[in-house]
Amino acid sequence: MAERVVVLGAGYAGLAAAKRAARRLRGTDAPVTLVNVSDRFMERVRLHQLAAGQVLADLPLRGLLDGTGVELVVAGVTGLDLGARVARLDTVPYEVGYDVLVYALGSGADLDAVPGAAEHAFTLAVAGEAVRLRSRLTEARTVAEVGPGGLFLENGHEAPADTVVWAAGFRVAGLAAASGLAVDEQARMLVDATLRSLSHPRVFGIGDAANAQVAGGRSRMSCQTGLPMGLQAGDAVAGLVTGRDLRPARIRHLWQNISLGRRDGVTQFTRADDSPLGAVLTGWASARHKEAVIRGTVWRLRHPGPCGPGA
Repeated sequence: MAERVVVLGAGYAGLAAAKRAARRLRGTDAPVTLVNVSDRFMERVRLHQLAAGQVLADLPLRGLLDGTGVELVVAGVTGLDLGARVARLDTVPYEVGYDVLVYALGSGADLDAVPGAAEHAFTLAVAGEAVRLRSRLTEARTVAEVGPGGLFLENGHEAPADTVVWAAGFRVAGLAAASGLAVDEQARMLVDATLRSLSHPRVFGIGDAANAQVAGGRSRMSCQTGLPMGLQAGDAVAGLVTGRDLRPARIRHLWQNISLGRRDGVTQFTRADDSPLGAVLTGWASARHKEAVIRGTVWRLRHPGPCGPGA
């Protein structure tokens, strides 16, 4: 009987893993299923643009998966039964069985680190929150007067403090820990050098949800490490299914980007362990660098090539 490969989560890491595994397993009977809560690919690194009123590209997952043979199931994941090898879903088909699982459910905004953030702050972790923030920014756009205690708006309201946007890091859901997978103090899955769970070797962990080894330390939550993890997990999954030796993943950091509008920014280049180098880009050059990286990432997810998911 063919081994069933299931990938949970279609972010940068999960989508790359599903496409790469399907490519590597082409010609076998092993089916690859991708489970995601939405039928769209979300470019989380662009959600600040959505909040500012810009229209983002619509990226249907079925279009990105066209021709790969990957089956897409649109559903939320509510639980895992590691003994029965079943993922529980919140809609039809309500569960999906697997022989090899890739856990790539990512992260969300960490709203519990400081009291009041959950009740009073906006986040940029999901598209719905970015749209809600956009509405709030639109409401507060017209200032009638600047007073000693804050702003007075044209609609008569007073704004004693600026709108709070909570961008103080991410946290992962507790599903991995609740299911019995080995996790660290942040509930990120603990994985070995091949990205397999330390407690369940038929489960791979990638992206923000996994604490993978990089040169000199552990991986930072970012698409920069998520995409390479996805590609290498896809290779490892295919190797496990076909009985080949698994190679250690090679993951490194390259840079850190900060957007300051569409025409300004800061890019800090880093060593493999994420420590800063002396090289820095600022201004327009940094903005163009970041835009090129983001566009290149989506291009790699869309097209086969020597470095892409279909390679």
